Amino acid sequence: MKILLSHNNKIITMKKLYALLTLALLAGNSFAQNGTISPYAGQTGNIPKMLGEKHHAPAIQKRNVTSFYLDYEALESDFSGTQYQTFYDIMNLNFTSIDSFTNDWIAVGYDTIVDYSTLQGYDYSSISTITIDSIFWRMGHVNHSGTNDTLHLRVVALDANGDPTETNIWDTMFISNTSFTGLAINQLPTFFVTPNITVTPPNAFGVRLDYSGDKTDTCSYIFGFTDGGAFGQCNYSAYQSLTWPNSYFFMNYGGGTLENMWPRNGGQNFLYRDCNGNGSYDGPTDPEENLNQNFSIWSYVTVENPVGIDNPLSNLKFDLYPNPANDILYLDFNAAQINDYSISISNLQGQIIYQASFGKTISKNQIDVSGFANGIYLININDGANVVTDRFVINR
Repeated sequence: MKILLSHNNKIITMKKLYALLTLALLAGNSFAQNGTISPYAGQTGNIPKMLGEKHHAPAIQKRNVTSFYLDYEALESDFSGTQYQTFYDIMNLNFTSIDSFTNDWIAVGYDTIVDYSTLQGYDYSSISTITIDSIFWRMGHVNHSGTNDTLHLRVVALDANGDPTETNIWDTMFISNTSFTGLAINQLPTFFVTPNITVTPPNAFGVRLDYSGDKTDTCSYIFGFTDGGAFGQCNYSAYQSLTWPNSYFFMNYGGGTLENMWPRNGGQNFLYRDCNGNGSYDGPTDPEENLNQNFSIWSYVTVENPVGIDNPLSNLKFDLYPNPANDILYLDFNAAQINDYSISISNLQGQIIYQASFGKTISKNQIDVSGFANGIYLININDGANVVTDRFVINR
């Protein structure tokens, strides 16, 4: 089920994630309580620790462990460059659809383990443990009431479909009656916590933010997408995220059940923008995805006993181009193959979407990828003696 998105999002800036962000916060109108928070088991503190601009140190590799930033938003913004758009929206558990057509809570589900800086992917089933060393997020807060507002940060389990659940793995709360919109002019603050908790695969995790406060107080969050430009009646149109679906939000209309969580893999439903006005969803060919993607919530993780996707010792040598690809992907072997070989292509979730076998005399292949959604893909080549896996990206 695909539902048209009619919500008008607020633009912050057209620059990529690392640019300074100008934030204009809006106060909410009157509203009543709507939504619940599961039992809290963590510690309560004041305003969380702040950082300056967002930055990432290089990944650290030691024997049997690799530490890196798990950051879907940075991956997308780095890849898309000036095509990447950054927005903000507001949330409050106390909003209702009568007061403000917005969100109760937001979450990022980390069902894909990939180092954004190297595109090194890891299969959950091949990892012994994942330690969540730190969690980072960007937000703003406007407090007009003078009373305390609460931010509940939760590490939650994902279900078999990759959707966030109500099961807490770890949580903490922050209570404040102070506004903060930046450490300096035009700079949105980054906050962080250090849970230092371990998740054992195949269990996957996500990070969820719940905010509750007075009706005049608001909490803002950052999200972004790769812009397809003006399309139909839309001034901005969105391509599907490279790691879609990764960002989830609970809209404040309806009966207050998880049916209002978008996207929802198990129910095969998500929001889209009907930019060309034909009453149906035309993506991923046309850029009609929901704008609310790639929430600016990221983690620093340590992966134990990782099995990467590379095999640099293989005798198979080839060129893979263009990368990024659009409609046709070319695979050229540098010399004639001495064995028959097979090709398979899978997404980062491990789903095989292309398979073919070739004779040893076929040294050049044209693979039609026009039906592939935007995203990162793994191509596996096996000639019986060697197995090589490489990466390519589809971005239109």
